[in-house]
Amino acid sequence: LSNETLYGLVVAWDGSWEVLRNRITFNRAVGGKSVQVGTYFIYPLNLSLVSNTIGNNFATAETYGIYNINYYNGYMGIYRNNTVYIRNSETGHMAYGAYIEDESEVTFSGNIIDVVTSSNAAPITLYSSTNFKEVNYNTFYTKNSSESWGIGTGSFSNFNGYRTSGSVGSLENFNNVNFKDPSKSDYSHFCFEAQNNVPYVPISSPDISGTKRNTSKHDRGAIESVMDIQALSVYYNLPSTICAGYESSAQITVKNNFTDTVYNFNVAFSVNGKITKQLVTNKILPGDTLKVKFTSPVAIPIAVPTVVKVYVDAYDDKLSNDSFTYKTTVKAAPGGGKFEPSAKTSSPNIVTGN
Repeated sequence: LSNETLYGLVVAWDGSWEVLRNRITFNRAVGGKSVQVGTYFIYPLNLSLVSNTIGNNFATAETYGIYNINYYNGYMGIYRNNTVYIRNSETGHMAYGAYIEDESEVTFSGNIIDVVTSSNAAPITLYSSTNFKEVNYNTFYTKNSSESWGIGTGSFSNFNGYRTSGSVGSLENFNNVNFKDPSKSDYSHFCFEAQNNVPYVPISSPDISGTKRNTSKHDRGAIESVMDIQALSVYYNLPSTICAGYESSAQITVKNNFTDTVYNFNVAFSVNGKITKQLVTNKILPGDTLKVKFTSPVAIPIAVPTVVKVYVDAYDDKLSNDSFTYKTTVKAAPGGGKFEPSAKTSSPNIVTGN
């Protein structure tokens, strides 16, 4: 098509639309002032756009990944776990990852927007005078001579302006996720910052390929991958019988079985379900290990049958190698033990005499 607009998917007017797990790829509008729009929505009212890939579409003048106009309030606009990928080297080309003007209750969460052109790019333009329900857990990437970012009623020239606008959550990030093979529509990725950190909601599962999402926290984008941080070994001494008040230190060795560097995840131990977590900030390269000594001792204060677990707490996808479990019999400590604070009150013993 030349000097025309080519649409991948069009949804128009009133309804409660669920657009789930579609691939809109390799549509081309070439020549003159041609425009390509991946998904085009006009006054859809209620809309759920979830786990779609929109990639490798091309036009000479303008390319849009997601486009929606909905000026009616009192409805819901849900945009979750979509992957948008645009590459264009045309001089003067303008690319929009997501262009949305929506006065409904908007959730924009868990998406990956990757837009690179030789000229102008707007990874996200999300205009609304209505307070957003959630804009968080999205990953963006762009590399252009000119950028524009829009959120709420404000416009910014870079990601930092968008991130600090006050309209988005703290887990928005800017990363090149390095998709596996966009030329074959393979948008799986192995970027740790986009893995296992989006709170689960049922509509996001399964992913575009039919893979069930991690039901604790899942990946960003349309495809769920496997991320594994292993509890390789634990150094912890717990005899089979102890006295109340027993304390011991613990150390866990973790291994990165993932293909990207991992960091900022928790290790933890629990005593009869009472959890103590510790953040691991060290960066661990693929295949490497790290020994982490807990700064708090493992304390067993009272005489009850006790189970201690030491584990990786990273919401990863292979739970079978995450933990070590210890059991012991706890006897009352002769001469004491440790006092446990209590809100209960008691009356004093009073002795009187002549």
